[in-house]
Amino acid sequence: YFDSLFILFEQAKEEGKKMTTSCCPAFVSLVKKHFPEYEENISKTTSPMVSCGLYVKNKNPEAMTCFIGPCIAKKRESLEHPDAVDFVLTYEDLQCIFEGTGIDLSQPADKEYVTQATAGGIGFPLTRGVQASMKEVLPLDRQAALSAEYADGLEFCKDKLSQIKSGKLTAEYFEGMACCNGCVNAPGSLAQQGLTRVLVTKFQKTAEKKTSDQLPEAVDAVKNISFEIQ
Repeated sequence: YFDSLFILFEQAKEEGKKMTTSCCPAFVSLVKKHFPEYEENISKTTSPMVSCGLYVKNKNPEAMTCFIGPCIAKKRESLEHPDAVDFVLTYEDLQCIFEGTGIDLSQPADKEYVTQATAGGIGFPLTRGVQASMKEVLPLDRQAALSAEYADGLEFCKDKLSQIKSGKLTAEYFEGMACCNGCVNAPGSLAQQGLTRVLVTKFQKTAEKKTSDQLPEAVDAVKNISFEIQ
């Protein structure tokens, strides 16, 4: 996702356009409904959920894909991308399944889970997570010069977009998240966001790779699969 986002960001800069993120479907909906003049500025990169679904389907067309997370807006987004995501569960949904089937999560696993995800991929649900992850794949000179803004909570997103529209605020890149404090505080989550933030940050540090450009499979996927929103 972040490699594709970087490519489109550089293209937008060459064309003199500002760009907003495409990972939060509720934020994307806000832009389309209340700031239609900025719809062309929304990144054309599919969200991490859709990108991952496309990657899995490309490897195994018969695979059934399920996104599990705290976001209820992803349920609507999955309907818009049936080629990538078959269905979506929130953590609340998953907890109901565990309780209904008698799965006891307090029992320790047979062996410790080792993530294959990158630190950037794990950290995107945090505050400024997408911005931080994209900056990691930018050249050092672009990281230093990047003019970026961030807002979480739809009212704050709307306020900052209004400031950009009126010329009171300038930014070549704007990251908007519908949920205050980022995805870790989404309505389908079960834990208090402060605790979740600590746990995600701790898990992020266990990743062997920092960014997706360090993973050969991810680099090949960007070359061979279209992650552009049609």
